[in-house]
Amino acid sequence: MADLIEEMRYINKDEDMYGTCDKAASICKYLELKNNKELLEKNNIIAIYGQWGSGKSCLMKNIEQDIDKTKFNTIWFDTWKYEKDDNLAVSLFKYIAKDNFVEKIKEKGNRFIRNAMGILVSISKSVEFNVKDVITLKPGDGIKEAQEQQEKYNEYLESNKPLWEKMQEFEDEFREIKFGGKKLVVFLDDLDRCESENIISLISSIKLLLSANPNIIFIIGIDRDAVTLALQNKYQNDYNKADEYLEKIFTINFEVPKQNNNDSIKKYIEEITDLEFSSCDLIMDFLKEIKFDNPRHIKKIFRKYYGMKNYLKENQIDVSNVAVVIFILYIIILANFQREEYKNLFIEKRANLYKDVMFKTISQNRYRDQICFFFSTEDY
Repeated sequence: MADLIEEMRYINKDEDMYGTCDKAASICKYLELKNNKELLEKNNIIAIYGQWGSGKSCLMKNIEQDIDKTKFNTIWFDTWKYEKDDNLAVSLFKYIAKDNFVEKIKEKGNRFIRNAMGILVSISKSVEFNVKDVITLKPGDGIKEAQEQQEKYNEYLESNKPLWEKMQEFEDEFREIKFGGKKLVVFLDDLDRCESENIISLISSIKLLLSANPNIIFIIGIDRDAVTLALQNKYQNDYNKADEYLEKIFTINFEVPKQNNNDSIKKYIEEITDLEFSSCDLIMDFLKEIKFDNPRHIKKIFRKYYGMKNYLKENQIDVSNVAVVIFILYIIILANFQREEYKNLFIEKRANLYKDVMFKTISQNRYRDQICFFFSTEDY
């Protein structure tokens, strides 16, 4: 069963539990719309906002696969995978270039490459290049020596230009690079898993330098809270500055879909638990009631349940009873996401809180039933 495997992959309609297909299709149409061409050239850094595990990667993978290949080329850069490189921005630049414009860079010569690398490193370290007056001409020296000194001085000035001048030169040349009449879409995944400094330096490098080329569109999947925290650390916990920074960087942004496809989720639960399709409503209501709605977390607890289901059967646990299944899922959730509460199950006296747990089905209305929990609290 594909959904039992923890991986980032393309989602098709039949297995789409969270509206990924429809969301990806709408974003593709947005990118492909002719009237948006100028807008995207001026605002070519797009954020896909969503918490860790909410499905950002799968959404971007669907966009990557579904986008019109006659208009767009795509590449995928896993920021977390390459984070250990000396400079993540340099790695991204070289990764984009390797199959797309490396030959055009070579045509421009080593100076262009050195210039690009120097700027990216400088941005990441927030260091500016400053010219120091270290070469002087002595009065009375001969013309030959004066010429030699002048050549050295010119060479020094060329190699020690201020950062703004180098950036301007790079942008002028970089923005002219084209991709055979197509746009290049660069997907950056797992940025929110990186260290705070790497998050900030990479976003800054893209905004200040790499976005200069209007033929490249960057789509970055990030956890807004994680990036805001990184920015708050940089700006001394000033939330407003962090929020303003994000708004300026990502003028175009999308959220991962939050509307669940109930039938697909119920089908998934049915396949995992072997319960009746109608009983899966009770499990969904239980997860909703405890606000357990992160897609990755949901799949994690069902993977664990699936792995122990046969063991439970062999030990005469009635896993055909939806109430029993819900209670087991509850214990799995505690064990994986509420460790302190889970530990309390095994502490003397506190464990009595759970010893008389009962399940009772009460009629909410004539159409469906609800599961209620009753706890003994006399020893709590």
